[in-house]
Amino acid sequence: MKPSFRLRSLVALSFLGLASVSVAACGGEDADDSAESGDALSRPLSYVGQQVVQALTANFPLQKGKTWSVSQDAKLAGDFVVQVPPRATWGQAFLSVADRCEAGDTRCEADFGLRICAQESDCGGHGHCTTLQATVAHRNGAPKKVCAGHSDELLDQIWSTMTATKTVLDITSLSPPDGRFEAAVRNALTYMSEAPNPPRVRMFFGDFPGGNIWTDKTLASLTRDVAASSKLDVSVGTWRSGTTSWNHAKIIARDGELALVGGTNMWDVHYLRNDPVHDLWIQVEGGPAADAARFADELWKVVCEQRATINSLAARPYKRCPAAFGNTRGSFLSGGTASVISMGRLGAVGAHPSDVGLVTMIRAAKSSIHLSQQDLGPIHRAGVELGDWPDAVITALAGAMTHGVDVNLVLSNTSAVPGDVSSVEALFNTYDNGWSPQEVAAKFVDAARTYLRVARSNADPVEVVCSHLKLMRLRSSGAEAWSDGKTLANHGKVVVVDERAFYVGSQNLYVADLGEFGYLVDDEAATKTFLASYVDNVEKHSARTAISGPNVTCRIPASE
Repeated sequence: MKPSFRLRSLVALSFLGLASVSVAACGGEDADDSAESGDALSRPLSYVGQQVVQALTANFPLQKGKTWSVSQDAKLAGDFVVQVPPRATWGQAFLSVADRCEAGDTRCEADFGLRICAQESDCGGHGHCTTLQATVAHRNGAPKKVCAGHSDELLDQIWSTMTATKTVLDITSLSPPDGRFEAAVRNALTYMSEAPNPPRVRMFFGDFPGGNIWTDKTLASLTRDVAASSKLDVSVGTWRSGTTSWNHAKIIARDGELALVGGTNMWDVHYLRNDPVHDLWIQVEGGPAADAARFADELWKVVCEQRATINSLAARPYKRCPAAFGNTRGSFLSGGTASVISMGRLGAVGAHPSDVGLVTMIRAAKSSIHLSQQDLGPIHRAGVELGDWPDAVITALAGAMTHGVDVNLVLSNTSAVPGDVSSVEALFNTYDNGWSPQEVAAKFVDAARTYLRVARSNADPVEVVCSHLKLMRLRSSGAEAWSDGKTLANHGKVVVVDERAFYVGSQNLYVADLGEFGYLVDDEAATKTFLASYVDNVEKHSARTAISGPNVTCRIPASE
């Protein structure tokens, strides 16, 4: 399947708005740092986590343990932020890209399309000669040395996460892995299949219009090298409701013990080659991994109960709905003490807790909000808006600004596409919804004007936004674009509040009625690590593009 089909629906369709729900009161002097959440928790949540849990409990009490949960044994070890391109590449205007080779070349690792090497000179400046563990497909195999590119280390992380599975593995994404990602996942499944008692594997993808996802073909490709006699149990599923709702959650969760959750798609052209998309996952151990598997249960229920317009399932060794993860917990103690609120949504076929959670999180802010997003507005092409603006999000952010909260917002760039995408494909693969920074800022001014009018304040809404919104376009180095002139694509879905709690997941703040999942990490130490690893780098390099904010000549139109 060519990438040109993958995002076509995002250009062609109009999305539904956020549901109208009540949310907890926004943060203020009455929101105490040590306040209890109201649940039977082992220790207090911060005022951010407290308000989110109160809002989720009030609006979705029956969804707890399904589409939202609270865990307090989370472990976020080391630099748990899995970035693409890797953290070490910040500040580099040029990234080393692997030279693809053809299957007929005796020095080619055919499935990966990477040249086999013995030393650095074998790569001729195209990638670096390194051992890639993901090239191992069999338990008696050895990893190969190949000329790998800037982000191929992500393949090893996926492979090692999968192959450590003992009982059950969940993978969910917008579409099946392709290219080198497909090779890594296939090898991992083959390796897992050779265990005496292989684990169960559930893989779930989005069946968006034009995606052409055939579950039987996906299953056959990913289990190509699995012996017919293997006991490996694999299921592949998809669903779509109408023409605007499908799965968009990105999860790799094993054994209810460890999970990678974020916004990264396993697309070779978009992430591993020229002009890669900027994106991230976070790796979390403990209870949140079980929460991710239970959310996958909810995705599978849609298929197994045939609740969507289109349902598709393929499985080996025989076709049937896979067993649910249910109330299973991980078999080991993570040793973690961080609180994590898992929250998702089921699009047109179920509840939307994460909509409420994200807005409540923003409203809880007292001093600062950091955002990294593709865009806030709907798809906008040829003067036509294909959807609505996220009014609840815009209002919450504008309200925060009127109360003196500083908002830093980094967006993608105009016509941002991966470098190896053709000119025709680029029309359908852009990571730009089509709004200028000034147009985005104008939405905040309008919302601030309404907010101030209701509050009977004489403050100038333009001045409020100019003073408290630092609106930027993504940069990753001193260069304004990649070396071929392509602009940088931001696919992050990040919200940080008061430098003490943050969200990373699959859900964009612009309106889209999709299946989503993410983690709100309510832990000050982990948030500081996240800021240092990701946010500080994003904002340091993007700051020079700001059109507003402290010490910036404001380029927002004057007030009416």
